[in-house]
Amino acid sequence: MNKFIAIFWLIPSILFAGGSFTLENDMVGNSDRHYTHGTRISQRIDQYFDWDTDFFKRDNSLNFGIGQYLYTPSDISIKELMKDDRPYCGWLYGELLLESIRGRHADLFALNLGVIGPHSYGEQTQKTVHKIIDSKKPQGWDNQLEDEAGMNLIYQRKYKYRHDGLIDFDVISHGGGCLGNVFTYANLGVTFRTGYNLPKDFGSVGIEPTIRETKKISTYVFVGTDGRYVERNIFLDGNTFRDSHSVEKEPLVGDIKIGIGGHFKKVGIIYSYNIRSKEFETQKEHNEFGTIIMVWGL
Repeated sequence: MNKFIAIFWLIPSILFAGGSFTLENDMVGNSDRHYTHGTRISQRIDQYFDWDTDFFKRDNSLNFGIGQYLYTPSDISIKELMKDDRPYCGWLYGELLLESIRGRHADLFALNLGVIGPHSYGEQTQKTVHKIIDSKKPQGWDNQLEDEAGMNLIYQRKYKYRHDGLIDFDVISHGGGCLGNVFTYANLGVTFRTGYNLPKDFGSVGIEPTIRETKKISTYVFVGTDGRYVERNIFLDGNTFRDSHSVEKEPLVGDIKIGIGGHFKKVGIIYSYNIRSKEFETQKEHNEFGTIIMVWGL
């Protein structure tokens, strides 16, 4: 990643007080393939707007985020185009996200705007990280998808059943979808959490942020699933408006995650281990990756 992008990522942290940082990587599965890396930083910005949430009888929270995804084929040591494997591609985007809570349900609305291709700086990010950790240099980025503007409109609705006791537990179901030239899908899933002083939030579906309560000490474990019917995945289907490398995607994709979380006052950390089913027909095995979410000042 060049210096401009690195500095730009730091601006929200300097300007705003509370937020979250999410890192996903497939090193936990001892691999370097397919969905290989994801990063996003999100800052809560609704305190800078004068809106009356009591008028809507909801607890509303607005966030601004910047993120980057990296996708590669299964063997990054090969320089030539691997026709039966997924394309190289990066996705760099900005996001506005509104989470609106009322009672036992929450609505999440998000708009992603960004770019895929060389100006997502996926090549520079992966090569820089691999140089730092002394890992093998990726050879095939000359075959990545071409530059294309990307947009996603995302909606999720979540319902929660909660029981407080000596040991708290809750069950959070979610459903919704995404519409855009980057992703188009519908999804359903559920997460079960149990522990001491469970936060009164609605968990998360994946790398996207969620507003988390971090005002007291809490520890918990969780297990969750998410299933998607995928109509569009630019990282498999290729560029929208020009010929490019592509593979035949699997329409049904599922994730399973297990993890642990902890909060101390206004600081929290959550870790999950994720297993994702095959995303395209010629994929030989499922993917595994880890997710770390750090939150502060919310």
